[in-house]
Amino acid sequence: MTPTQVWSTAAGAAALSVVLGGIVLPVAFFFAYAFRDTVDVDQHAVFLTGVLVLAAVTAGIAWVVCAAATGQPRAAGVVVGAATAATYATALAVGTVVSFANEDQGSVTADQPSLPFVALIGLCLVVIAVGVRALVRAGRPSVSRG
Repeated sequence: MTPTQVWSTAAGAAALSVVLGGIVLPVAFFFAYAFRDTVDVDQHAVFLTGVLVLAAVTAGIAWVVCAAATGQPRAAGVVVGAATAATYATALAVGTVVSFANEDQGSVTADQPSLPFVALIGLCLVVIAVGVRALVRAGRPSVSRG
């Protein structure tokens, strides 16, 4: 893939992630946490599973489109996977930080041990860093030896 194809594929996958995530993540959040007097591990597991499924569906849709457009399914898969993972990890990390900031208003992290959420934020940061690194590597112009 050319650098232009890499960055347009990454932008398309990220945009699709934002659109689908903006629609479906609130529904997943509502499904996992709504009308609960107490939040426990089961609700967190349902929500995180929803995020993973949505990310996989988003990546699959973006991969089919981008692989067909570029004719390079393997390269498109790397770019789409990296962009989608980094986008959803960013949303999850920001959402967790916002929840921490609003614990006094009864957010889902209220009355919960902080360590798992801090670990989740750390994991998200690692996923973001790996995704961005993969995109930067894929977007570098290749030098062919001749």
